[in-house]
Amino acid sequence: RRMGDRSGGRESKGTSLKKSKKNPGASAARVKTVAKAPNSGPAVSEVAPAPGDELYFDCGVALLSRQFDRDRERVIIRAKQDGGCCGMMIWFADIEKQTAIADHCKTFSGACYFSTGVHPDNIDRTNKKSHEDWLQKVEELAKRAECISILSGLNLTREIGTHFAQEALLKSSAQLAIKLHQPLVLHISNGASLLRAIEILRSEGCLADSSGDAEDSTLQVLLHDAMTCCESKVELFQAAIDAGFYFLIAATGLTDSGEEFAEMRTRAQACIRAIPTEKLLLCTDSPWKTPQNLSDVYLRTLRNEPSNIASIAVSVSEALGVEVQELSATIRSNTLAVLGLSGDAGLNKGIKDLNIHGDDSIKPTSGAKDPTATPPAAHTKKIAKATAGASTKTPQIKAYYSCVRCRCRLFSGADVKTHALGSTVKTVFKVGEEGLCASTVLFKHDPEEANNNAHPNKAISIKGNNVECVECGNKLGKFSSTEAHCGCGAVVPGPVIKVISSKVDYSDGTTTETHQQLQELAQRAQVENEDLHLQEAVREQETSASGNTSKKDKKKKQKSENKGNFSSYRNKSFIPGASRTGGSATAKVKNNLELLQEMIGGQESSAEGSGSEDGEEDK
Repeated sequence: RRMGDRSGGRESKGTSLKKSKKNPGASAARVKTVAKAPNSGPAVSEVAPAPGDELYFDCGVALLSRQFDRDRERVIIRAKQDGGCCGMMIWFADIEKQTAIADHCKTFSGACYFSTGVHPDNIDRTNKKSHEDWLQKVEELAKRAECISILSGLNLTREIGTHFAQEALLKSSAQLAIKLHQPLVLHISNGASLLRAIEILRSEGCLADSSGDAEDSTLQVLLHDAMTCCESKVELFQAAIDAGFYFLIAATGLTDSGEEFAEMRTRAQACIRAIPTEKLLLCTDSPWKTPQNLSDVYLRTLRNEPSNIASIAVSVSEALGVEVQELSATIRSNTLAVLGLSGDAGLNKGIKDLNIHGDDSIKPTSGAKDPTATPPAAHTKKIAKATAGASTKTPQIKAYYSCVRCRCRLFSGADVKTHALGSTVKTVFKVGEEGLCASTVLFKHDPEEANNNAHPNKAISIKGNNVECVECGNKLGKFSSTEAHCGCGAVVPGPVIKVISSKVDYSDGTTTETHQQLQELAQRAQVENEDLHLQEAVREQETSASGNTSKKDKKKKQKSENKGNFSSYRNKSFIPGASRTGGSATAKVKNNLELLQEMIGGQESSAEGSGSEDGEEDK
């Protein structure tokens, strides 16, 4: 027999035990929930900002590397002013930092663009749900104005358990690039991974077959650091050329000098000559792979920067035997065309219309080609031309150093003079892997600029050979009129001011007004704390002067009847060797004393009666 439910009938999910009006006695029908269709947003990304008029475009910079944390803004400014870069494409392997890249490019709009996607080295054996979340995040970021390509790749040198996930994400990234009309940037580890990537893309219909023309392919593919991907082999370059790839050339194998690199340089130059000129692009792959043909020998030992891209163009022009200016102009045209940055006012209006109407406005009728469709080589993402007379302002450097004691600003980051590490010292403190010393802060001292040894634009003063803070008088370092010796072994010619890094704090200038207000409150609290300590010290001096400095120590409380506390227990009536039985111990002591006194008295009386010396001795 089934036991009844004492708590009454239970309601199942989506139903109710309440009787319906149409059918009394029957439970209500299950409520059907209709899922809301997600808002797909625009079909293509927003209009990209226009790059500058400089000659070069760096197609590969890992600007979020830790090696650029100290002077990231200055790297961008140097690339534009010293290196002649009209723009750079930023990428990073960590999927969690893709949003940070997008925000940084928005801050430097017109100078920085980014490539978003999942790097093959960041793929592990996770479930399919995680990969779908990654792709959804990539699609959202790819619709931003500064995104100009989709990142993917293949690395078969990793453990075999990750190969399936890498290939699946490569296929999904390729389909996403086709959907958003953006090129696909591949990061390939070796030749075997390259051939497998070409096979996968052909099986997905993203590339033209071997018998077709590569120009009719539906996807533009860029090969990042092609010399490393193809292992400097002409046959691998030819396989990528047949697939219609574009090649990003870095300094690998081209700029190394010396007899030991002669064979590798010859092979790299042969590969460069095999590439069609219209497929050539340049990248520095910063902060790695510093060109070894820089005019400054010291810069060859430091990290790589986008400002060194001209040295790569020189090495490529030497391999092809053409003029640098002519080749650079051709490469710039190739880059802007494949990345959709060439500019077309007619297409810009169409892109805005597509972004407003969404996916419905881009579906052509079946069996017929859309006459207004954009050719594959000219991607849908185009830029709006800069208005006449408009000038793009470069963000100013706001980095500064402040005193650790009073928090006042001492000098700006532009005043600092970096120096190489001394060769005599083997182990020193470095900033990342760039090889710059960080034990001291050095900057030039101009005696004419200083007024009474106090700089007008710096909150520092020179008193003798010491450098002090103007506000609190904290000693910051030393001043040398001849030269300054750093702890790493480097020697910087003077006159120079040497400030110890532990005496100052560095700020990149990105603090908000709220942060500055908090700093002011912290300074005010520090001053009030110092006043309280001063008042307490004065109060103690007054107390000592009145003679009331001695204080009685409090006695510890002890139990009077605590027999277990042997430190406080004293049995004054205890006599060693006394019997515990047979009368009182005190009475026995008295009797013994009386007996002893009688014996002594008897001996004294006998001694007096005899009067002899022997008696005295006996006494």
